Amino acid sequence: EPAILEGMRTLLGNWGCNVIVGPDAATVRGALRDAEGIPNVIFADYHLDGGTGDDAIFKLREALAAEIPGVIITADHSDERVRAVREQGLALLRKPVKAAAVRALLNQYARSKVAAE
Repeated sequence: EPAILEGMRTLLGNWGCNVIVGPDAATVRGALRDAEGIPNVIFADYHLDGGTGDDAIFKLREALAAEIPGVIITADHSDERVRAVREQGLALLRKPVKAAAVRALLNQYARSKVAAE
C-alpha cells in the first residue's frame, strides 16, 4: 500500500538511509538501475500483488548478482510461516512492525558487513 511504503521510506530516511520503494520486484529493479551501488538490505511484505515477498527478494538478488540480506514483513504469525522464512535464510518482522525491531536488524546487518570487510 502506498501509505505503508511512504511510511517506511520516511522512517528509514530519517535514519540516513537511501531508500527505494515499490509495489513489486520489477518496479524496484527498474529504480535500482538508476541508483548507484547495491542495496544493503531488502525489506519485502510477504503478500504482494502478483507474488510473495520472498520471491521478490530472490528476483532482486538474481538481477543484482548479489546475496543481499532479506527481511520478510508479515502479519502471518504461524509457526509454519516463521519456519519457511527462516529456512530460506531470510529474517522476519511481524506486523505491526516496530521501529526498534527495524533499527536492530539494520544495526545487525551493519555490524556483519563491517566484520566481513
